[in-house]
Order: sequence, then structure tokens, then C-alpha cells
Amino acid sequence: MFETFLPYMQIVAGCAGLLAGGEFLVSGAVCISKRLGLSAFFIGLTVISWTTSAPEIAVSIDSVLQGAGDLTMGNIVGSNTANILLVLALTALVMPIAIKKKMGRKDIFVMVGTAIALLMIGFIFGEVGRVIGFLFLAALFGYLAFTYLAEKRRGTTDTYTAEEVKGAKSLPLAAVFVVGGIGALVLSANWLVSGATTIAENFGVSQAVIGLTVVAVGTSLPEVATCVISAFRGHSELAVGNIVGTNIFNILGVLGLTAAVKPLAIHPHIMYMDIPFMILCSVALAVMLLARGKISRLTGAFFLVVYVGYVIASYMVTIG
Repeated sequence: MFETFLPYMQIVAGCAGLLAGGEFLVSGAVCISKRLGLSAFFIGLTVISWTTSAPEIAVSIDSVLQGAGDLTMGNIVGSNTANILLVLALTALVMPIAIKKKMGRKDIFVMVGTAIALLMIGFIFGEVGRVIGFLFLAALFGYLAFTYLAEKRRGTTDTYTAEEVKGAKSLPLAAVFVVGGIGALVLSANWLVSGATTIAENFGVSQAVIGLTVVAVGTSLPEVATCVISAFRGHSELAVGNIVGTNIFNILGVLGLTAAVKPLAIHPHIMYMDIPFMILCSVALAVMLLARGKISRLTGAFFLVVYVGYVIASYMVTIG
């Protein structure tokens, strides 16, 4: 009897854990931005994006060492596309996203630029070699140093009063909230995916469909929870910074480190379909944020429909 209800209990516990983890992570991140005099956008761009991408580094390096380079490249490119069309779409459906039009202009251009650079490298070399990998890592550290110095010169873009800063949690406590929140998000996502997978298998759903739906969405749940709660709490800039920073870090950091360990060939399907589509999504997001400064519920719904269509098209091409 217990085994019958266990998957449902995992789903309930997973959902509750995602909400709690997201609350802890957002609360800690905002307190860090207040204490250090940095914008929430910058914290999302660096601290949050790096920590939520850490598992992908381990998976990518393990995959490429086992000779599954296509899985690594597909994971990175697919993650960047999902961050825009799935994570931000779901966030906007719950709470429309609004940021200052000029906020993160440089970082958004870097996000688009890194995606285009990956496509050009694919056309020229057909792979991401060790030299390119080290260049990506150097570019990442240079970008972060420049961004941090620019942030300190500009000062925080948030309107924190002296009372708000004084009332914020201490840095050590805020760091505990961030680490604890991330741990809860990862663990809760695993519970939710495990429970949903078991239930789907009990109903006779194929592994291919489960992988395409339950697992694909499940790997994005930490980002979804963080971004939704950030927007709901009035910190849309934290959500946007998280996605922009993650997309930059996935290419320069995750891909750079993986290629430095072992050269990574780019499959023709990924180069001619998935990377151009990722670039198109990045440009669309850039236009939305720089021209309009917001992502409405209608735009979120459109993004979500496009993502579902893209996943179905990719699946049909794969089985065809």
C-alpha cells in the first residue's frame, strides 16, 4: 500500500520543497545584494546562475569522457533554449516580468554574442577544441571581472533604503539561505521527477515520452521555481539575471571547461538546427527586454507554445 502512494507523496513533497527552496534562495540572494551594494540583477547573473548550473558541469564532463559528446552539446544548447522559452515563459504566465529597459544591456548582448560565436566556431572548425575551450574560460573570467568592476562603479541599481540594508540578514546567514535553497531545489526536483516517472511508467507511458516531458521539464524545475518566486516577490531583475547569466555561463563556462578536458565535436543536426534556433530565441529575448523592458503573459504563452512545437519537431526528426 505504501509503495502505491509513494510516488504521489514524492510529487507533493517535491512541490513543497521547490516552493521552500525558491523562497530561501531568493531571500538569501536579495539580502546579499543589499549587504554588498550590488543589484539583484548582478547577483542573479553570477551567484544564482553559477550555482544552478553546477550540476550541468558534472553531467557534461562525465558525458564527454564517456564518448557521449552529442549529449553534452545537446544538453548545453537545449538548456539555453529551454531557459528562454520554458523557464521565462512559465514565470511570465504566473507574474509578468518587468525590468528597466537599460538594465543588463551589455550582458544581454554578451548572451547573444556567445551564441553566435558558438555557431561560427561550428562552421569553421566543426568542433570546440581545447584551445577554444580555454579561450571560452578566459573570456568568462574577463567578462565577470569587467562586469563586477562596472557594477561597483555604477553602484546598486536597486532603491534600497538604509533601513532595508540594516534590516537585511547578515552575509553568512544569507549565504546559508542561498546554499540551503539550492540544495532544497535540487533534492525536490529529483523527488518530483522520480514520482512522476514512476506514475507515468505505471500507466504504460514509454521511456522516450517520459524523457521528452517529465525529465526534460524536471531538470528545469530549480530555475523555474527561482524565477517564478523572484518575479512574484517583485524581483524580476533577479529572474532575468539568472537566465541571462546561466545562458552565458553554459557556453563560456560549462562548454569551455568540458572542451578543455576533451575536444567536443558538433553534430550537424545541432549545428544547423538547434544552435540557430537558440540564437533566434536569444535575439527575441533581447528585443523584448531592450525594446519593451517586459515579458507579458501573452508573450509567455507564445514562448511556451513555440517551445512545445520545437520539442515535438526535434523528437520527430530524431525518430525519423
